[in-house]
Amino acid sequence: LTNGDFGFFIINQEELMITKYTGSDTVIEIPESYKNYKVTVIGASVFNDSKITEVTIPSSIKQIEDYAFSSCHSLTKVNLSEGLEILKFRRVLFRSLSATFWASSISMPMTFFSPAEVSTNS
Repeated sequence: LTNGDFGFFIINQEELMITKYTGSDTVIEIPESYKNYKVTVIGASVFNDSKITEVTIPSSIKQIEDYAFSSCHSLTKVNLSEGLEILKFRRVLFRSLSATFWASSISMPMTFFSPAEVSTNS
Protein backbone atom coordinates (compact mmCIF):
# COMPACT_ATOMS: atom_id res chain seq x y z
CA LEU A 1 0.00 0.00 0.00
CA THR A 2 1.16 3.54 -0.65
CA ASN A 3 -0.11 6.92 0.46
CA GLY A 4 1.79 9.86 -0.99
CA ASP A 5 5.25 9.72 0.54
CA PHE A 6 4.79 6.58 2.65
CA GLY A 7 4.76 2.88 1.80
CA PHE A 8 3.00 0.41 4.10
CA PHE A 9 2.92 -3.31 4.87
CA ILE A 10 -0.29 -4.87 6.21
CA ILE A 11 0.50 -6.55 9.54
CA ASN A 12 -3.00 -7.84 10.21
CA GLN A 13 -6.63 -6.80 9.66
CA GLU A 14 -6.17 -3.69 11.79
CA GLU A 15 -2.52 -2.64 11.66
CA LEU A 16 0.09 -1.30 9.24
CA MET A 17 3.86 -0.91 9.29
CA ILE A 18 5.52 2.02 7.52
CA THR A 19 8.10 0.44 5.22
CA LYS A 20 9.41 3.41 3.25
CA TYR A 21 9.49 7.17 2.99
CA THR A 22 10.03 8.64 -0.48
CA GLY A 23 9.12 12.26 0.19
CA SER A 24 11.31 15.32 0.22
CA ASP A 25 9.69 17.14 3.17
CA THR A 26 12.08 17.82 6.04
CA VAL A 27 9.40 18.08 8.74
CA ILE A 28 7.53 14.77 8.93
CA GLU A 29 4.38 13.78 10.77
CA ILE A 30 3.97 10.01 10.86
CA PRO A 31 0.37 9.20 9.94
CA GLU A 32 -1.72 7.68 12.73
CA SER A 33 -3.84 5.71 10.28
CA TYR A 34 -4.33 4.95 6.61
CA LYS A 35 -7.63 3.80 5.17
CA ASN A 36 -9.15 1.56 7.87
CA TYR A 37 -5.78 0.57 9.36
CA LYS A 38 -3.92 1.92 12.38
CA VAL A 39 -0.21 2.62 11.79
CA THR A 40 1.55 0.85 14.69
CA VAL A 41 5.11 0.14 13.50
CA ILE A 42 7.88 2.19 11.90
CA GLY A 43 9.89 -0.33 9.92
CA ALA A 44 13.63 -0.87 9.73
CA SER A 45 15.70 1.85 8.04
CA VAL A 46 12.59 3.75 6.84
CA PHE A 47 14.20 7.17 7.28
CA ASN A 48 17.83 6.00 7.11
CA ASP A 49 20.04 8.74 5.66
CA SER A 50 17.09 11.02 4.84
CA LYS A 51 17.20 14.81 5.10
CA ILE A 52 14.42 15.10 7.71
CA THR A 53 14.92 17.74 10.41
CA GLU A 54 11.90 17.04 12.62
CA VAL A 55 9.56 14.08 13.12
CA THR A 56 6.32 13.70 15.07
CA ILE A 57 5.49 10.16 16.19
CA PRO A 58 1.76 9.60 16.87
CA SER A 59 0.27 7.75 19.82
CA SER A 60 -0.65 4.82 17.56
CA ILE A 61 3.01 3.74 17.17
CA LYS A 62 3.89 0.80 19.41
CA GLN A 63 7.20 -0.33 17.89
CA ILE A 64 10.14 1.20 16.06
CA GLU A 65 12.37 -1.22 14.17
CA ASP A 66 16.18 -1.27 13.77
CA TYR A 67 17.90 1.81 12.34
CA ALA A 68 14.58 3.56 11.60
CA PHE A 69 16.22 6.99 11.89
CA SER A 70 19.91 6.12 11.56
CA SER A 71 22.23 8.52 9.77
CA CYS A 72 19.60 11.28 9.75
CA HIS A 73 22.29 13.92 10.23
CA SER A 74 19.83 16.82 9.86
CA LEU A 75 17.35 15.48 12.44
CA THR A 76 17.19 17.96 15.32
CA LYS A 77 13.78 17.35 16.89
CA VAL A 78 11.61 14.33 17.72
CA ASN A 79 8.07 14.92 19.04
CA LEU A 80 6.34 12.06 20.84
CA SER A 81 2.57 12.57 20.86
CA GLU A 82 0.32 12.79 23.91
CA GLY A 83 -1.04 9.35 24.79
CA LEU A 84 1.97 7.50 23.41
CA GLU A 85 2.58 4.32 25.39
CA ILE A 86 5.95 2.77 26.07
CA LEU A 87 7.49 1.87 22.75
CA LYS A 88 9.17 -1.40 21.91
CA PHE A 89 12.52 -0.35 20.49
CA ARG A 90 14.74 -2.62 18.53
CA ARG A 91 18.51 -2.01 18.43
CA VAL A 92 19.78 1.35 17.19
CA LEU A 93 17.20 3.98 16.25
CA PHE A 94 19.10 7.23 15.94
CA ARG A 95 22.62 6.21 14.95
CA SER A 96 25.04 8.98 13.97
CA LEU A 97 23.31 11.90 15.69
CA SER A 98 25.13 14.57 17.66
CA ALA A 99 25.22 14.65 21.46
CA THR A 100 23.40 17.98 21.48
CA PHE A 101 20.43 16.29 19.82
CA TRP A 102 20.10 13.94 22.78
CA ALA A 103 20.44 16.71 25.32
CA SER A 104 17.61 18.92 24.15
CA SER A 105 15.60 17.69 21.21
CA ILE A 106 13.25 14.88 22.18
CA SER A 107 9.87 16.26 23.20
CA MET A 108 7.88 13.79 25.31
CA PRO A 109 4.45 14.26 26.85
CA MET A 110 4.27 13.92 30.63
CA THR A 111 1.99 10.91 30.20
CA PHE A 112 4.98 9.02 28.74
CA PHE A 113 6.41 8.68 32.26
CA SER A 114 4.95 7.06 35.33
CA PRO A 115 4.57 9.44 38.33
CA ALA A 116 7.45 7.73 40.12
CA GLU A 117 9.81 8.61 37.26
CA VAL A 118 9.05 12.33 37.25
CA SER A 119 10.72 14.54 39.83
CA THR A 120 10.35 18.27 40.32
CA ASN A 121 12.66 20.76 41.98
CA SER A 122 10.33 22.48 44.42
